Amino acid sequence: MWPLNPSLVFNITTSIIPHQDIIKAIQPPCVLRRHRLHHTPPTMLHTTASSASNLVNEFEQNVAENLPECSEQALSSLPSLSIDQIAKTIQKASDLSDTFSEDEIHMIARYFTLKSFANDEELISIGQPADALMLVVQGHARVIAGDTQRAVFKEGDFFGENMFSDEGTRNATVQAIGSAKVAIFTLEDHEQLMRHSIKIAIRLRDYFKAVKRERDETSKAQSYVDPTKYLALIAHNDMKESLAEFAKTHVDELKILPLVATGTTGMKLYQDTGLVLSRKVASGPLGGDQAIGTLISTNNVCGVIFFRDPLSAHPHHADIEALGRLCDVYQIPFATNPKTGEAVLKYLQSDHDNQVNMNNKSLENYKKRQMSILA
Repeated sequence: MWPLNPSLVFNITTSIIPHQDIIKAIQPPCVLRRHRLHHTPPTMLHTTASSASNLVNEFEQNVAENLPECSEQALSSLPSLSIDQIAKTIQKASDLSDTFSEDEIHMIARYFTLKSFANDEELISIGQPADALMLVVQGHARVIAGDTQRAVFKEGDFFGENMFSDEGTRNATVQAIGSAKVAIFTLEDHEQLMRHSIKIAIRLRDYFKAVKRERDETSKAQSYVDPTKYLALIAHNDMKESLAEFAKTHVDELKILPLVATGTTGMKLYQDTGLVLSRKVASGPLGGDQAIGTLISTNNVCGVIFFRDPLSAHPHHADIEALGRLCDVYQIPFATNPKTGEAVLKYLQSDHDNQVNMNNKSLENYKKRQMSILA
């Protein structure tokens, strides 16, 4: 039989126990919270301790007859071992242990219901009511929004904290990765915790409201799309002086443009011309050319002025070639010497937004081929 509620103390010698208190003591939480057992309301019978055993047996029979689907699940998910498992998970792997004492965590754990999920089974579905907080007790779960995996939860991670917000529905789907055990804490469970200890319930609510604010800020940062279009200024070591001279000559035009450059080039331009970068990337051999390429692919580059050294070998030659290839793919103006650099600046100063764009047929055909693979 599941453990009796320890908050109910039996005085064997003098107790006169109301019928409904014994029922509350022996009911498993799935009966109290999930199924709401419909039994004949007890008369306010009082019984001595000698007849309590008969009443317990009568109630157990009532549960078996009225809730056969609940009995096995209750016995497997609600013993004290499950409560201990939830409490230990919170204490060892969750930040909640920094806010609540061990006794408080164990009390909170009593209001969770442990449930198992199969691989790819949905723990939360987008559009569902936001009415439960969940804790990964064993295994992993992933957050999916659209066609993107946003996060992976591991043992000790809470999710579903928008239960405590004004958001009515879930904004993402959470799936189990492999088999997983998850502890579930509903709004109804929180109400019951409020009756037991209003201070702990309010602290728990405020804790997860703070968690939600922090996660919202992180999500906004991750999903932020930079609308800026930069002019990239790049030069090999033996060409940095040439780029600095070019910048001095055209400093007025360059000042009004958001600039991105590799680290050393940016410092050289600042020292010689006073130009300040809007964004800085690593030096070329350390991935700077690839970083500029990434900006091109995200539509954040309006032009590239790259004074390459044609008389020296470069260890990152493949990156240099890839940068030029991306400029061709996305039709980005690409200058490699002062004369073509001037042409790029004139183009950027012109009203090129109203010019007729010539579509890149090669790019269009490539995208069609890729879509046919997915069709």
